[in-house]
Order: sequence, then structure tokens, then C-alpha cells
Amino acid sequence: MKRLLAVVALLVLAVGGMASPSHAAGDAQSAVAAANCRHSQGSGSVVSADYVRLNVGGQAVGAVQLCRSGSYYWAYMVMYSPLRSGYWGNALLFRFPDGAKWSCNSSGGNRYVEPGQTMCWTPRIYSSSTSQTFLAQAYVCVGTYPSEAHYYADGQTARLR
Repeated sequence: MKRLLAVVALLVLAVGGMASPSHAAGDAQSAVAAANCRHSQGSGSVVSADYVRLNVGGQAVGAVQLCRSGSYYWAYMVMYSPLRSGYWGNALLFRFPDGAKWSCNSSGGNRYVEPGQTMCWTPRIYSSSTSQTFLAQAYVCVGTYPSEAHYYADGQTARLR
């Protein structure tokens, strides 16, 4: 219980002050607490999570989660504050070994994160096969969708089932 309260306290600091913990294990744990795997077809549980960071290893500005509900998987991205004008974000779900990929813009997703918004999710993908694994990735770009000329922030989960 004390550990759960510590994680919640860390989340409050991270969301309120945009502070980021210094240890990688703490980063993933805090990113789990940052959001709740929302989806229009119902919430799920976090399989793996990490921060969306400015450039490489910079300040955490959001979180990316690999989510699961039963045999369905999806990627979920949440920004700690609404995106500013001139920025947009997207999440991707990768399935292995076939390399299939879905984004928030794929049918069943809720579209990319536009200025003023904070989250997006990919479609839920059914997989009962234990030989398939998934990875979630999220990124924020400077420019107008779909321009990916300059990444502003990104993050990626572990590849898990």
C-alpha cells in the first residue's frame, strides 16, 4: 500500500510539475500510473508503459502504454498537457512476427492528437495466439499532420504479450 501511495505521489509531481524520476524502472512504473488505457470500447490494463520524452532522454511530456483487455491489444498515448499549436502526436501498435502496424488514425482508433488535445488510441486488435507479441510507440511532431519532418518527443514500450 505504501508503494502504491508513493507511485501516486510521484504521478502528482510528474503531472503537476513536469518532473521526471531519474531511474528507468521508476520511469516505466510512473508511466503506468499516468493514464488508464482508455478506449471507446472500454478500458483495459497496462501490459507495458514508458514516458514520451522530449528528444532523447529529455523531460517527460506524456506516456505511451501497451494495453490489453482479454485477447484484445491496443496502444494508448496521453500527454500531460494539451498539445500547443503547431504540434501533433500519434501512437502506433506493432504486432510481431508479421510486422503489422496500426495507428490512432486506423479504423477503430480515435485519430491523431491535435493541438489542444491530450490523448489517442489505436484500434483494439484481437490475438489469441501466444506466439504473437506487441509493442506500442508514441511520438509528437512539429508541423501539420501528416508531416513527420521533425520529431519533438517520443517513447516506446517493451515488446510483450
